[in-house]
Amino acid sequence: MASCTEATEYKWPVTDLDRVRRYLLLGCETGTFYGDPKRKPEAEKSVSLESLLASEKGVELVKDLSNFGLSNPIVQREFALSAYLQCARHTNVEVRQASYSNLDKVIRNSEDLLQFVALVDGFGQGGTGWGRSFRRALADWFNKKDPIQLARITTQHRRIAKKKWDHRDVLRMAHVKPKNNGTAMVLKYLVKGLANMKEAFPDDSLQDDTKAVRSFLEAVEEVRKCGDEQRITALVEQHRLLLDHVNPAYHKSKELWSALVQHTPLREILPSLGRLTHQGLFEDQEGETSGETSRLCERLSNEGELEAAKLHPYDLLQGWKSYRAKKSGGGDKSKIKWTPNKLIVDAIESAIMKSFKFIQPIGKRFFLAIDVSPSMKLSGVNGSPGVTAMEAVSLLAMQVVRCEADYRVMAFGKTLQDVPLTPEMNLEATRDKIGELSEELHKVRCSLEVTSDDLRQSQSDQAQMEMPVRCTTLAEVMEQLKQLMGEREKVPMGSTNISEPLKWALQNKVPADVFVVFTDCETSFEETSPAQSLREYRRGMGIDAKLVVVALASNGFQVADPEDCGMLDMVGFNTNGPELLRKFAKGEL
Repeated sequence: MASCTEATEYKWPVTDLDRVRRYLLLGCETGTFYGDPKRKPEAEKSVSLESLLASEKGVELVKDLSNFGLSNPIVQREFALSAYLQCARHTNVEVRQASYSNLDKVIRNSEDLLQFVALVDGFGQGGTGWGRSFRRALADWFNKKDPIQLARITTQHRRIAKKKWDHRDVLRMAHVKPKNNGTAMVLKYLVKGLANMKEAFPDDSLQDDTKAVRSFLEAVEEVRKCGDEQRITALVEQHRLLLDHVNPAYHKSKELWSALVQHTPLREILPSLGRLTHQGLFEDQEGETSGETSRLCERLSNEGELEAAKLHPYDLLQGWKSYRAKKSGGGDKSKIKWTPNKLIVDAIESAIMKSFKFIQPIGKRFFLAIDVSPSMKLSGVNGSPGVTAMEAVSLLAMQVVRCEADYRVMAFGKTLQDVPLTPEMNLEATRDKIGELSEELHKVRCSLEVTSDDLRQSQSDQAQMEMPVRCTTLAEVMEQLKQLMGEREKVPMGSTNISEPLKWALQNKVPADVFVVFTDCETSFEETSPAQSLREYRRGMGIDAKLVVVALASNGFQVADPEDCGMLDMVGFNTNGPELLRKFAKGEL
């Protein structure tokens, strides 16, 4: 990425590759992230993609796609598939070779593979699309995987209905030649079925590794057709099968989920906790904690499993708040209700704090400016149902305090005041304190009837705040912000000016690589725009600083200069937000 210099008016020039990266990760080229996809304007076609490919920089694009992977939740999957297709069918030989040699890195599950093959087959630029390079890439995709892993992912997604493609079609067209007996067994099963596979590989010819493959495929075939609930459950537990492997008629089976809860990825279980509780999976049995509850809590308390799950604390916060909501969201027509299991609530709450230690430091100098207006404790977060703006900003501030070496956290209204958060402080705030505070905030939110006029008035009554207590836990951060808001009647307040943190940092010669301004929906400024203030800071400090404005409750705003690669607007927030912030800070967005 280019440096900010006087020649560029202290802006980071935006290249075609930068715009395509934005489109891949944000869904638009303007540098705006929408936490709630429903509020995002309909995306236009990326004009930068064709320009990028015409400039023969497609290899760099393929490298980005390889690093992200299409299955990464932060990637705009449909656009990524289209971009990868155009690289794979490009007239430039180097771009095509890079695309095919990285097929297994870009496409990591069988559903994406089938979608990509269907797109290639219908690309329509002369020929069938099934050239030698493409066939070789497909053969490598199957052969590079461990046979058991290959069996798992290909039996999860067997067909894409709209395109009518399945693995049998792919294997027949690509003429894949297996490199070992385990892979050969999987391919034979996908093309010819279980009976033919068993005939081709009789019991007396199998080694231990191939016996495991055969046993797995037999289990997969049986759970697809079996009508015995207990037998299905036993096979799922024995072979660690997932819901996609099982006959859909049993997807709501309580007995089946008692097995699935033991090994289904935590990221997939969290959104289903309410429904599973409604179905009675976690009910106590004669006064004793159910086995399903115990096993789930053990998984949530296991640091090794939390690290492997790659759950950010915000993922767990969202799961925790959704589960404690006691009912499904308004968009769910079923609107099911449940009584949260206290052990599970506490286990998720504890997991939030444990998961901080698995975050890798970014290594930048951070300057966090937190709007402490009264509305922050009342506002929700667009894209994160049930999470309040104060809870979200507290958790994100905690990440910086606990993971980064160089940071400054300030509360701001008309002026700024340090919030002395340090990682050396006591980290032993109990789950009860976090729960009590959260309950208190929930009661405050529910008991106050705030009109739109009241909110507008509260947002104009900001003030300089003092934070007397040091803290590092989510509960303590939220308590301090709450105390600050309680002081609003004692100190004269002014309107929220999101340019003020940049001006203050320049006046006080505070070095920072990344400014992050948190507010609910107030994104106003006075004489100098945030973009101009950022350029003045860069000029005055000689630092290629970046600015992120996170308006957690906003429906839409534009502060970032779309022609400056060092600015990002976040309209709302969701579980993809932390990773996008990380990539932006590191210069990968």
